[in-house]
Amino acid sequence: MKVYVELKRGFPVNADIQKAIDGFESLVYDIVPFQHSDIIMGKYDFAALKNVFVGSIDTMTALFKIIGKYPEPIDYPRFVLHGDILTRTVIKVTLKDLINCYYDSEIFIKPVKTKLFDGMLVTKKEDLNYFKGYEEELVWVSDKIDIISEWRAYVHNNKLVQCSNYAGDFTLAPVYIYIQKLIEDYEQPPVSYTIDVAVLKDGRTAVVEFNDFWAIGSYGLDSTKYTEMLRDRYFQIVGG
Repeated sequence: MKVYVELKRGFPVNADIQKAIDGFESLVYDIVPFQHSDIIMGKYDFAALKNVFVGSIDTMTALFKIIGKYPEPIDYPRFVLHGDILTRTVIKVTLKDLINCYYDSEIFIKPVKTKLFDGMLVTKKEDLNYFKGYEEELVWVSDKIDIISEWRAYVHNNKLVQCSNYAGDFTLAPVYIYIQKLIEDYEQPPVSYTIDVAVLKDGRTAVVEFNDFWAIGSYGLDSTKYTEMLRDRYFQIVGG
């Protein structure tokens, strides 16, 4: 079996790709290197339907779009937006509309398109200059919440396999019953995904967002498990 991994000047383009290489080697895959330019030129269009490809977010975005398999973002599944789970208001608007109606308040903005740009806390009108050039893009806009600890829950085949602290006080664990309820209520989820949750200043656990596994880092996840989750989601996307 083969896995194609993105290298730049002979090295993995980031630490997560090195972890994927370690995991695929443990599963006895042959490692085949490629470069971003190979994807742009369409060199591996057919191979991408039958073999796993692992690369940077920019490269994988390009690959999925070229082969017509780009997945819809999963940031806020319907049951989250339309239920009573969120501790804040979350809406989807274009940046242009947001800029036109913004008044000084603290809001968090992130793109609807996966990793189009970094999310950002906006506190004044001048902060919106950061998004120049993206005015026509859709964004998620949410109220600021008082987060003191952030965790990433890894879900594979509808089972919670790990929960890792990635910001804030690591001694403050989330309520796992809350996370399990999110997993149970998610209808037709991807085979592999993550849920970011926060421990708030008032002690509650709140969902921050969901993340598709093709565009996610390992955050301490075992290399073999990380590989299995990448592989399973990749083939679910491309239909191989």
